[in-house]
Amino acid sequence: MKGLFLGAVGLIGLSACAGTSAEDVTAKLQQVTAQTIHIGDPAGIQIESRERFAAKWQWRATFQGQTYDCDADNLMRLPSCTAATS
Repeated sequence: MKGLFLGAVGLIGLSACAGTSAEDVTAKLQQVTAQTIHIGDPAGIQIESRERFAAKWQWRATFQGQTYDCDADNLMRLPSCTAATS
């Protein structure tokens, strides 16, 4: 019975993660990028590509003609962005 309960809790948790919309993810990536490159309004940031791995996110963002390669952990903490060379 305990295993069944834990399995149900796990499925609920996975469903909650899977329910995040593309717009929500984009908004979060814009927010994290804005904090990392030290700008106030994330609305002007374009997220060009994003990929989620088991333990991290990677994305490419553009703001005012400058492109950045960014990454963060799977919960979008500890973000890092560097100016893209190409």
